[in-house]
Amino acid sequence: MNIEVRDVEDEEVDDVFEIRSHGRLEDPIQRLGIELKRRWMLEMLDAYGPTAKMAYLDHGPAAQILFYPQEASHT
Repeated sequence: MNIEVRDVEDEEVDDVFEIRSHGRLEDPIQRLGIELKRRWMLEMLDAYGPTAKMAYLDHGPAAQILFYPQEASHT
């Protein structure tokens, strides 16, 4: 068993939704929420750095932690 935890970068953003919305990825309302959150995460990543950490079990997404960067709260 291989466990890895790392910051979510651009190329891993969609992994957040695989964990969070598993089984509902085709729901139109869920898709809208995913797109809004995805845009926010990419904007925050560009401006402040990561806003999430992902745990991978045997190279597949297994868990997530979302957070608000401290630097963003001072703007």
